[in-house]
Amino acid sequence: MPAAQAPAVPPPNPKGFFANERTFLSWLQLCLTLGAVAVGLLNFGDMLAQISGVVFAIVAVAFMLYSLIQFHIRADRLAKKEKSLDYEDMIGALVLITFVLLSVAINFALQFVYRNQ
Repeated sequence: MPAAQAPAVPPPNPKGFFANERTFLSWLQLCLTLGAVAVGLLNFGDMLAQISGVVFAIVAVAFMLYSLIQFHIRADRLAKKEKSLDYEDMIGALVLITFVLLSVAINFALQFVYRNQ
């Protein structure tokens, strides 16, 4: 009598994995842009621009960490084939974009207040 074979598990859908990687790379592209702005402000700006550069650098690192964590969470969900879960995270993206807008607002406020003195 032949041994019972385990049912063949179909391989995961590669479209989902590649979409997850594309999303991760898109977030990293935004991080690199923010990081380039931060480095430019830190290297070529006055004291106020350097403060803004530090804020932009912190936001860029936060974006990097967020995108890495989301990439791994989605990859684990895809590997486990959890179809009932939603792969979008609207709250995290909203919070990070709010931080970018706040850092731009801080930059403008510092420039406006201290340039007029």
